[in-house]
Amino acid sequence: MFYICYRGKKLYGPMSEEEALKEWFALAGTVRELYIIETDEATGKIKRQIGPSARRKKK
Repeated sequence: MFYICYRGKKLYGPMSEEEALKEWFALAGTVRELYIIETDEATGKIKRQIGPSARRKKK
């Protein structure tokens, strides 16, 4: 199960990986810090994260 997240909160999902990637690419142009998480169906724990993991600081 995949979810689109923003600042630690699930915004959209659950969905398949293909659907999540399509939605992410469509929304990533308007919102910078979006990312996708994959969760384990049995435990609900996060397996992996797709997208930016940390925000870079400007110099």
